[in-house]
Amino acid sequence: MGKEKQIIEMLMELTQKMEKGFEEVKGEINEVKERLTELEENQDKTYDLLTTVSKRVSAPLDSSTDALDSSIDALAKRVWTVEKAVSSIQRRLLG
Repeated sequence: MGKEKQIIEMLMELTQKMEKGFEEVKGEINEVKERLTELEENQDKTYDLLTTVSKRVSAPLDSSTDALDSSIDALAKRVWTVEKAVSSIQRRLLG
């Protein structure tokens, strides 16, 4: 009976050590989960910030591009008008 009691005590000690180890592992897993949650939140904030910056940067570029396009169109119309006038004057002088 003495050996059986020793084996049972050893098994109980081993079980307690395993339970303690499991608790430590659970604690570490929970810490990792908390860190991941923080990282995900920071990643979301960074993405939102980048999206906002992108919108703010592209908005002036879009409007300035539109303004530039309309300026080019206006200049092209003026050049066309001048070319027509020059052509008309040339025809009068030669004709």
